[in-house]
Amino acid sequence: MMGLADGLAWERDYGAPDRRTVAGQQSEADWIKECTKKISNAIGGGSELFVKHGEGFRLDVDFVCKRIVEMRERHHEAKRSCVLAARQAEALQRENAELLAALEPEGQRRAG
Repeated sequence: MMGLADGLAWERDYGAPDRRTVAGQQSEADWIKECTKKISNAIGGGSELFVKHGEGFRLDVDFVCKRIVEMRERHHEAKRSCVLAARQAEALQRENAELLAALEPEGQRRAG
């Protein structure tokens, strides 16, 4: 638990959290706007990514997190399907080679 002396030392070292400058607030707002734009562009989507906030809108963080998890799960399933298809193709190729070898006449069989 932080005591009064600790709080005063923190303010001395870092400044009071409620004494932000207008320039600091503006740069923070710009940073938030830039992050919002980059996140919404990265995951794709439109108005469904936002919720009403005061006079404007803000990124719906819960929705965005769910969307990212869903995208990650779909990506994993797609990779899994590709790996299974490749394994199945290899097994079919081995089976095909074995069948072709069995069909060749006894004297013409290739060394395997």
